[in-house]
Amino acid sequence: MHDHYWKRNGQWYVQVRKGKEHMLAANTAFDSVVPGVGACLDKVWDKLNS
Repeated sequence: MHDHYWKRNGQWYVQVRKGKEHMLAANTAFDSVVPGVGACLDKVWDKLNS
């Protein structure tokens, strides 16, 4: 399992793969999966960069 997170234009995105199979649609916006996750990731990102 591999997951990749990125932020573009203020929106967090996630891509999850198992081997070469994408488990979610490509470039899935977090807020379309679970509302509020982007705000949580912003806090984690801020702590990692402080």
